[in-house]
Amino acid sequence: MTWFDNKVQEAKAAVKSSASEEAAAQRVSDDGRSTGKGTRRRGDALVHAIYETVLSEFADGGFGQLTFDKLAPKMGTGKASLYRRWSSPTELLMAALTDPITGFGEPIVPDTGSVRSDLVAAFTHLAESLDRPHGRAMLAIMGRRTTEPELFEQFQRTLVHPYEAVTLQALEAGAARGEVDAVAVNARTTAVGSRLIVAEYTYTGRIDAAEVEAIVDQIVLPIFTPTAHRPAP
Repeated sequence: MTWFDNKVQEAKAAVKSSASEEAAAQRVSDDGRSTGKGTRRRGDALVHAIYETVLSEFADGGFGQLTFDKLAPKMGTGKASLYRRWSSPTELLMAALTDPITGFGEPIVPDTGSVRSDLVAAFTHLAESLDRPHGRAMLAIMGRRTTEPELFEQFQRTLVHPYEAVTLQALEAGAARGEVDAVAVNARTTAVGSRLIVAEYTYTGRIDAAEVEAIVDQIVLPIFTPTAHRPAP
């Protein structure tokens, strides 16, 4: 398990721990009486079940499935309950995408001491996410830039920019250690790696560890190689 995987698991464990009291309440109905079936979900357990459903429905069916009328029966709850917590299906979708259990969670800056290892860790996490419901939902949003511009812009602000900032911080740390050329670090070059990961997955339908390392070694790192270490043209 990589450094990045360990940090992600720690974050998820912390969230699950905070929800432990809710698990004990799952056998109790809203008025406090036992349901006798032990199947009622409440609190965080219900919220995460809702998040998983909205991500799956959106990834598979797109915006046509993203209405509370269609989602509520599949989530085992009422439409009014959804409206009490989320003002719109779009707000619910973004909440699911940013949740640390069902979605991407808060971006974690790798700190392995090596810019190469940091980039491999960050891009591996992205690559692994693309084949999961929240990753497939992300790809669906990216394909709707022209038809759903507001959702796309919200997605950019909420998820893309913070995760590109992770790459930027890793590169800036590498520049401070003399591993990369600080002059080459900017918004355009920082975005190259993550966009290549997404493009490779979109084109081939898969991306393994070897491909991630190849992108880092053959494309990303050469952009930032200190000038003094670059081979002569």
